[in-house]
Amino acid sequence: AGADVTSYVLDSSASSYLSVADHADWTLGAGNLTIDFWFRVSSFNGTGGLFDHTDDNVNNISIGVSATALRARLRIASSGAPDLNSGAITVNTSQWYHVAMIRGWSGNANDWALTLDGAPVDTETADVTIPNHSADLRIGYINSFSDDYFNGQIDEFRISDSARWTADFSASL
Repeated sequence: AGADVTSYVLDSSASSYLSVADHADWTLGAGNLTIDFWFRVSSFNGTGGLFDHTDDNVNNISIGVSATALRARLRIASSGAPDLNSGAITVNTSQWYHVAMIRGWSGNANDWALTLDGAPVDTETADVTIPNHSADLRIGYINSFSDDYFNGQIDEFRISDSARWTADFSASL
């Protein structure tokens, strides 16, 4: 018999997020990268923090979701870092979504994309080096949008040092 597969369940309380100590593997630098995972919202209370690796308000990388938008933010002091925002979309509760923040979109080193279920919802071009953050990596919480906790489930979270996709991959999900 097969094993049950579970996801990380969060209830939007201050104690309901995963915090993992900083590690050298998360030094993202200037190379291609992909941060991707699946999420399912139970309920909304403002912006739900999906992922955060924040040193302070000017040095952070994060992804958050609300009922009407998906947003990935990369802030770097004194740089024109991408601020990817889906614009007006509908995110329903109790439905699984795949999100990816990709550097290396279209095969170009400085092209960024934010995808939802494999389809790009925003793209930008930015030549930035992500500093080596020293803070914990947090899943289910973001500080950079205003201390927002996620209420739902997150599954298959990964950070890759490659652009796993360079074009719309919605047909493969």
